[in-house]
Amino acid sequence: TLAKTLVDNPSMKLEISSHTDNSLDANESLTFSKARAKAIAKYLKEHEVLDSQLEEVGRGSADAIALNNSAKGRKRNERIEIRFLKL
Repeated sequence: TLAKTLVDNPSMKLEISSHTDNSLDANESLTFSKARAKAIAKYLKEHEVLDSQLEEVGRGSADAIALNNSAKGRKRNERIEIRFLKL
């Protein structure tokens, strides 16, 4: 699991990036995405991952990867991205 990999490799660092579609206004979207990234980080910390290994980022709807004019596009934009910053 991701938590075990991080616990076994304390020098690893990752970014948890949360994205939303544009169904909320910009401020609500940003608040929601920040809270979701924080919740994922909390889960990992509860599984013994160090706080220093995690960076939480809420991006709101700013970095869309699809058009928001269909349910399929909105679903693609509602996502979590995990990016390793240090291996």
